[in-house]
Amino acid sequence: MNVSIGHYQLVQRLRHGIRLLQSTNMRVAEIAEKVGFSTANGFMLAIRRECNGATPKRFRKEGKK
Repeated sequence: MNVSIGHYQLVQRLRHGIRLLQSTNMRVAEIAEKVGFSTANGFMLAIRRECNGATPKRFRKEGKK
């Protein structure tokens, strides 16, 4: 698979966070904590890095369609 265990875990945490963004009204900080990030900023930076510059706001908006 050519993916480290750490990167795989990060991706899984982000997927769960994105699902929460799309399906709940939880604050970003709450979601970040729930999926294992110590800060909302760390969660947001990880999303931007792994999702080609996307933001939590974009994922939340997509979930409301």
